[in-house]
Amino acid sequence: MPQEFSAGAVIFHRAENKIKYLLLRYFQESTGTPGYWGFVKGHIEPNEDIKLTVTRETEEETGLRDLSFVGDFRIRDEYFFKRRNTKNYFETVHKEAIYFLVESKTNAITLSPEHCDYKWLEYQQAREQLTHESMRKILDKADSRLKQINTADFYDNNGGNK
Repeated sequence: MPQEFSAGAVIFHRAENKIKYLLLRYFQESTGTPGYWGFVKGHIEPNEDIKLTVTRETEEETGLRDLSFVGDFRIRDEYFFKRRNTKNYFETVHKEAIYFLVESKTNAITLSPEHCDYKWLEYQQAREQLTHESMRKILDKADSRLKQINTADFYDNNGGNK
């Protein structure tokens, strides 16, 4: 069975004393029609640091560059999906994705061709918009983490915030 590894981010932006989370709507690979709502996520390239993957994928999928990783938040998602292989047969793929909690200083988005829509939503609205229960659980943990941390201890990023 094929195995894939990805890294992604629960991205948030603070404005007017509110936290809003970024959700992306992916196109369905098989039909090209609007598909599920989720977070930024992409394949980890060979010999690529996982946080570099998140930074690269975020820029590719959204245009966002000014990012700060929050603390040591890191959560794993694991699932199976079906896709067509090169022989035009469906195969089951085992996927593992690691998600980080990341703040964006801006909310200006430039969508990649693999997405058809995006929304910045407050927690409850984002939770209702997400398609998969596993993504809701990740959002729950990310939101809980943001409520727990002290602003002075907020960042743990190579950008010098902390």
